[in-house]
Amino acid sequence: MIAVVAIDRIDTGKNGDETAHAKMEQTLKGKASEKITIVNDIQYACARVSLSSGRFLVFLWRDGDQLKLRSWVPPMRIDQDKMKWDGNAPESLSDVLEKIRGIITQQAAEDARNKPPKSNN
Repeated sequence: MIAVVAIDRIDTGKNGDETAHAKMEQTLKGKASEKITIVNDIQYACARVSLSSGRFLVFLWRDGDQLKLRSWVPPMRIDQDKMKWDGNAPESLSDVLEKIRGIITQQAAEDARNKPPKSNN
């Protein structure tokens, strides 16, 4: 799942796991309800991030009924509708989301081309 969320509260568990309570602002890929919880249970020291309140672009995966952070891409903070997307100067959120939508569309077209033909059996 790829989405823009507004995190309003973080709960920390005994072993350092975090649960973020967020409102879904916009979904680019995947589906979720308006209010979600995001679990941050990444234990790798090199990939560990701490969650905080604010607006973020997040890449999540579904583990049963939980939405979890992807270890390979941290949440990206959105500040005044701008964000650092590729490590360079901040870009407008709308430009970043347009780029992501383009990548999603391109990937879907490539997946469709590579899909094996259906059998008529």
